[in-house]
Amino acid sequence: MNFEQLKALALSNEIRVSDTEDYFRTPPVYYDSLTHALQAFFSTYLTNNSSYNYYAQGLSNKHGDIHKRDSLDEDNTMFTLIGFERFFELFIKDLLRTVNANLIAYVEPNAKNKPSNTLDLVKQIQDGTFTARLFDGKVGSIPFKITLKRFYDMISLSKDDVTCSNNEIVRKFKEELRIHSYLDSPEYLATFQLLNWYRDKILHSGNDLPTMWFLDYLVTQKIMPIIIQIIESQKDKVGKGLFYLETLTKINLLEKFSQIKYEFEDLFRPNQIQDVLFNLLYIGHLKELGRATYTLKLPMRENRPTYEYAYRDPRQRARRFAETEKDNCAEAISISSCPCCAEATLVLYRIEALDYGNLPNYRNIHWVKCYYCDYYLWYNLYDPSVFNLSKDMVLPPPYS
Repeated sequence: MNFEQLKALALSNEIRVSDTEDYFRTPPVYYDSLTHALQAFFSTYLTNNSSYNYYAQGLSNKHGDIHKRDSLDEDNTMFTLIGFERFFELFIKDLLRTVNANLIAYVEPNAKNKPSNTLDLVKQIQDGTFTARLFDGKVGSIPFKITLKRFYDMISLSKDDVTCSNNEIVRKFKEELRIHSYLDSPEYLATFQLLNWYRDKILHSGNDLPTMWFLDYLVTQKIMPIIIQIIESQKDKVGKGLFYLETLTKINLLEKFSQIKYEFEDLFRPNQIQDVLFNLLYIGHLKELGRATYTLKLPMRENRPTYEYAYRDPRQRARRFAETEKDNCAEAISISSCPCCAEATLVLYRIEALDYGNLPNYRNIHWVKCYYCDYYLWYNLYDPSVFNLSKDMVLPPPYS
C-alpha cells in the first residue's frame, strides 16, 4: 500500500470532532489542548515530590545546579509546551476564521497576483481575487508563525481609520477584537512566539527542554494571565468543560495562580530566597490540587463512577479503602478531610528514617494520600494551611 492509498483509506475513516451543522462543541475543540497542557503542567509536582524542597530554594545556591536535571520532567514539560501552543494557535485561528476563513489560508504559490503583505491579502479577499492553495481539495491552513504575523498585522490595520473605512474585512476584525482587546500586547505576542519556537524545537530536534524553574515561570507569569482573559472573554462557550479549575472545596485555581507574582531573576537573588521558597512551594500545592481535582470527572462529582456504570457510591468505597488502610497498614496513623475533594478519605502516613542532617539520629517523615481524588502531599511541601488552601492542618508540626 503506497502513501496515496493509505491516505485515501485514512480519509475514508475520519470523524469530525469540531463543530458541524448539527453539532456544537462546548467548550470548543481547542480547549481540549488547554486541558492537556494544564494536566501535564499540574503533574510536574507529583513526579518531583521527593526533592521539591530543594527545587523550591531557587537558583541562588548550589542546590540549583545539582538539581537542574533532577527536577526536569521530560514528558510533562514537552506536553505542557505543545498543548499550550496548540491551544493558542487554534484559538487565534478561530478568531480569524470568524472574520473570514481566507485569513488563515495558504496563498496559492502559482497565483498571478500573490499578495505581498497582509493589507494586499485583505484587499484581494474583499474583491474576490484571492486564490487559496488547496490540499486534497481543501483550503490549507497556515502554520502558527504565519498566523501570528497576519493576526498582529490585522490589529495594526484595524487602528488605521482609512483602512477600516475602505475594507469590510478589517472593520469586521476590529469589531471581533473588541471582545479580545487584551491580545493587543507585545508581551502576549512574545509568549505566543516563544511557545511556537519551543514547539518547533521539540518536534524537529527534541534535544533541549526548559528547566522546571523556567517552565513554572513561563506558565504562571506569562501563560496563565492570557488563559484567564481568554476564558473570561468566552464564558458563554466554556460550559462545564473546565470543571477541574475549581476543587470541590471551592478553591479557584486560576484565581490562586494569578496571586503569585515574581520575576525570573528573583530565583538567583540570595535576599529573595524566602519569597522564592514560598512562591514555588505555593505553585507546587496548586499543581497537585489541579492534578487531583481533574481525576474527579463530572460523574464522580455527582458520586457516579466515570466508567463503572453498574457501580454505585464511589465516595463510600473510597472511605472504606481509607479505613482499611488505616486499620491494616502500620504506617497509616489517621484519616482527615481532603483539602481537594472534602471527603474524609485522606490518610496520614508516618515512617521513621535516618536524619541525614543529624546522623546517626532518626526523624519522622509524614505524607498524606486521598483515596477518593488521589491527592498526594509529601512532607517537604509543607501544610496547605500555610498557603490558605485548607482550614485544617493535614500534616503535623513542623510541616505546618
